[in-house]
Amino acid sequence: MRKTAVALVIALALTLTACGTGGDTPSSAPDDPQPTWAVPCVAPSGALPPGDDIGKLALPCLGGDQTATPLANGMPTVLNLWASWCQPCRTELPEVDAFYKAAQGEVAVLGVDTSDTASAARFAAEDFKITFPSRHDADGRLLALTGKRTLPVTVLLRADGTVAHVYNGTPLTRQGLADLVAEHLGVRVGV
Repeated sequence: MRKTAVALVIALALTLTACGTGGDTPSSAPDDPQPTWAVPCVAPSGALPPGDDIGKLALPCLGGDQTATPLANGMPTVLNLWASWCQPCRTELPEVDAFYKAAQGEVAVLGVDTSDTASAARFAAEDFKITFPSRHDADGRLLALTGKRTLPVTVLLRADGTVAHVYNGTPLTRQGLADLVAEHLGVRVGV
């Protein structure tokens, strides 16, 4: 019995020694891969509309320049709050992207990665081949301003930066989003 215990202690010591990195010697493992997704945000030009708390909220761009700029941009805007860990968001993101492609020049579409890490969000955007710009809201300030607690959330802003409607339900389809935009912003987008 004693020989078995000694053998186990020696085996454990050898195993732990083999797992070490050799003290201060750097590991030769490659760095973690970094996402390559980078859709830049377009900063508003000219004077900003008065807006409200949501329209005035300034958040950094997820896919480029980290300068925080207001969400309101002087045209009707769809804000889509999402996160990489949100399963319903993963269903909705491709639909929002299809709407974005159809709405070019009529309605601005801006994603807002919420309560997430920027790296995880960029990987998710890469996976779904998202082409619309997104902002990064690590601490969920925008979600708190909507009064909602779960994602996804879609906020419709009027051209003056005020909130026309907040949607928080089943994941939207591109047609469902087009219907909300027509009803609350008065803009018809053919999808």
